[in-house]
Amino acid sequence: MRVLVEFLRTLEHNSRTRGAEDRWYQFAAANTAVPVSQFAAVSRYVRSTGHAFLRDKDAFLYRLARKRKKSEPTVPVSVGVYLSQTRPFGGSTRGGPRKTE
Repeated sequence: MRVLVEFLRTLEHNSRTRGAEDRWYQFAAANTAVPVSQFAAVSRYVRSTGHAFLRDKDAFLYRLARKRKKSEPTVPVSVGVYLSQTRPFGGSTRGGPRKTE
């Protein structure tokens, strides 16, 4: 739920800002034609590269937090990676589209 709330918060912020420089980062990669047989490979790839990506961002945020002045206000910041699979239109994720008669 936290990821969904943070995504919506970013979407709301970006819809209210006028300049591109004030927008928060919110991008995704998507492809509608990945073979079902390759989803496990995608999952392994995202997991391995995602962990490295997040470790780097976590270390960066930690360094910033350590440098702050005692009286300086703080703000919670989140950086995330997720993988999602949706069902093909009119079918299931197992074995491709359903047959209809």
